[in-house]
Amino acid sequence: MKIKKLYLQIASAVLLFCLVISSVTLIKNKQESKNIQQRYSVEMKKIKEENDKLVTNNEQLKLDAVEKNNNSSKNQDAKMDQVAYKFINLYATYTTKNVAQKRSDLLKIATETVVNKIVPEQQVKDIESQMTTNKKDKNVYSSDLTFESRLLNSKVYKSSVSGKSNDYFAIVEYEVAGASGKSKQKVMLEYKIDTSSDGKISVTDFDYHTEAN
Repeated sequence: MKIKKLYLQIASAVLLFCLVISSVTLIKNKQESKNIQQRYSVEMKKIKEENDKLVTNNEQLKLDAVEKNNNSSKNQDAKMDQVAYKFINLYATYTTKNVAQKRSDLLKIATETVVNKIVPEQQVKDIESQMTTNKKDKNVYSSDLTFESRLLNSKVYKSSVSGKSNDYFAIVEYEVAGASGKSKQKVMLEYKIDTSSDGKISVTDFDYHTEAN
């Protein structure tokens, strides 16, 4: 009887011990789980903040890229307009003695085909020949060494074809003077400006129409 009672006491003690251990372990696990959740929450918050930051930066990069492209397009368009106006000035400004310089300046902003329509190479050779060998030769192209022209005013209109090509139309008035006196001229110019793959801007096509009297 006493032995049976002893067994019951031992069993009760073991059970109590197990319950205490289980309770302690459960509490410890709960605390550890809470700590893990807290750490996880902190890490997730950091990750979310980093992700939000990356998203914001990405959006800003996109906006910067768009702005850069817009600025680049505007700058390119502005450069093409500058060439367009320079072409008008070179077309209308002329002196016989400086014809070689005019051709050289035009070649910097226009193709040779276009330049040959305005200042043919033979014209330059003839005038240089007249100035250096026989100033009385009247058979050469444009023999009036006093001839000159100057731009009075112009109106330039643009039709954008693409980001790298623009069509221009201009009404140009200029004054010419020479041995036969002075007069005013008006022409209508049609020309095209292209940007090549290497970034060079040039007048690639050109035509003109004189005003009917």
